[in-house]
Amino acid sequence: MHDSHQRANAAHKPRRTPSSKPAPPASSSSYYDYDERPSRSRKNSEFYRQDRIPASRPSPNPVHELTSDERSVQVSTRISHLLPILALLLLFSLALLIISFKSRTDLRNRINTLSSERENLIERLDSFRELNERRDQDLAELQSQVAELQKKLDEYEDPYSPNDTTGDESAVTDEISSTLLPGVPQLKSPVMEVPTRKTPVTCTAVQADYLRKLNDYAMLADETPDQRKDLSKPLIINGLPIVSKLHWVDESYAPGENLEARAAFQMMSQDAAKEGITLIAFSGYRGYVDQHLVFQQWHSTDLQASRYSAREGQSEHQTGLAFDINQEARMFYSSPATEWLWNNAYKYGFILRYPENKEHITGYVFEPWHYRYVGEKVARDFGPRSNLTLEEYLGLVNQKMIDKIDNSALDQIEARLAEQRLKKQ
Repeated sequence: MHDSHQRANAAHKPRRTPSSKPAPPASSSSYYDYDERPSRSRKNSEFYRQDRIPASRPSPNPVHELTSDERSVQVSTRISHLLPILALLLLFSLALLIISFKSRTDLRNRINTLSSERENLIERLDSFRELNERRDQDLAELQSQVAELQKKLDEYEDPYSPNDTTGDESAVTDEISSTLLPGVPQLKSPVMEVPTRKTPVTCTAVQADYLRKLNDYAMLADETPDQRKDLSKPLIINGLPIVSKLHWVDESYAPGENLEARAAFQMMSQDAAKEGITLIAFSGYRGYVDQHLVFQQWHSTDLQASRYSAREGQSEHQTGLAFDINQEARMFYSSPATEWLWNNAYKYGFILRYPENKEHITGYVFEPWHYRYVGEKVARDFGPRSNLTLEEYLGLVNQKMIDKIDNSALDQIEARLAEQRLKKQ
């Protein structure tokens, strides 16, 4: 039945004839003929690709001729699109120019700064060279001065101790005994410059006893133990006059009170008054005759007066540089004034001349009221609460001299002291 229906439909379907074929376009010579169209069996062949377009088919985008207005509008549109880009490029170029200008300015300023620093360094270098040249010249002058001083020191050969060329201590002691006493400096000149010493000497009991007896002997001797011939002037060491039991002066030496020392005392007393301390200089300059009277007064009542009172020509008061200072016009071993002086006197150029436990060196017992003016520079070498003596500082009593003193030297000075006492009786 199915087949009958197909045959019925086929009977009603019109049959195509060659005359009923659609005619190809007349203007297209390249268009294929109807008869040449491939069959359905060749549908998948290369000829039947769907993208094949006949040559006679019109272009999908035909070229359109623009009018002048349209072209103007198109140009204006493009220009409006390009303007932001051009503005950005202009801003970028301007920023580059600013950065470049600033960099050049900074670089120029840096170059100028470096140039000025270079000039300053050159100037400093020149000044340093000048200073070095001056220092070299000063150094050469100092070296020449040192060489001259060394020659002088070599000539003196330690003016404070006997010449020791043999190294035999007993031989040296015997040689000195005929001329000088051990412990007495053999002076080459009454005026000299010497190196100072800030270290106190150390003595054994025998050596300290010898030095005490040496000072007692000097009190009774007929001539100064240092054997100076001209006693009209004191021994001067480093610009400091020295008058003591071993270094005398005569009545012709009368310098009067030293004005510089008096001015220093006035300043010291004023500063002490600000702290509530009263300082009175109850004894200053005493001449040769005045000292003779003072000594006789004390010696008439005390045979040991030579331990605290000097004979005429042996007193520091004759130099005009010594002051007996206390809070009243009398002697105090302990008072606010003596304590203040011990701590502060060096600032004004004064030193405690006779410290405690130094009688064997100075020849006098502890006198906390007796101060000697030596100048601020020397006094600062002593400092506050100093127990150093002027003899130790100037080397008038030094360790080399002390070490030469032994028991035989002690026996010798005792014999001489006894002999001198018999002469004075």
